[in-house]
Amino acid sequence: MASDSTFREDLFRRFQEWVFKFFVRRGFSREDAEELAQDVFVRVFANMDDLRSEQAATVWIQRITTSIWKNELRRRRAAKRDVSTISLESSAEESTLELPDSATKPADLTLLDREDEETIRREVNALPEKMRRCLEGYEVRGLKYREIAEEQGISIDTVKSHIFQARRKLRDRLAERWDDHR
Repeated sequence: MASDSTFREDLFRRFQEWVFKFFVRRGFSREDAEELAQDVFVRVFANMDDLRSEQAATVWIQRITTSIWKNELRRRRAAKRDVSTISLESSAEESTLELPDSATKPADLTLLDREDEETIRREVNALPEKMRRCLEGYEVRGLKYREIAEEQGISIDTVKSHIFQARRKLRDRLAERWDDHR
């Protein structure tokens, strides 16, 4: 292999953009994606001895990137447990959407934040009822597919399908709205 310093620089040049885009495509902000990409390369460079050959670098960096992504998702889910809830509907008995405590204080919300929050509420409420309940069970209440299936009286495959379709509809609808306003 080339000198250690040259090899590190080459790895960084070859994979930096791919790693950054990996996180962006998964919904992370630019800042978060940059920070996570930096974490990937810190781990890569700290464990260079584990790399057996230059040809193995692609798979090795992909595995490290995926590992850091999964760890970040776990960390965010754990942090999500420490949030307050706001009603998605006017009735207190209805479903709730979790937002961080700081974002639920009206004084802390900018006008744009309030509009975005309302847009999300409207779009979630516009989903077909079973689809919405499956999505909320999984995303908000943290239920497993099996638990949602039992609660809703439907199959696990139907739960998975409803969640997939709900996410796709929300992504498409919200992308249209925010693309128009930005």
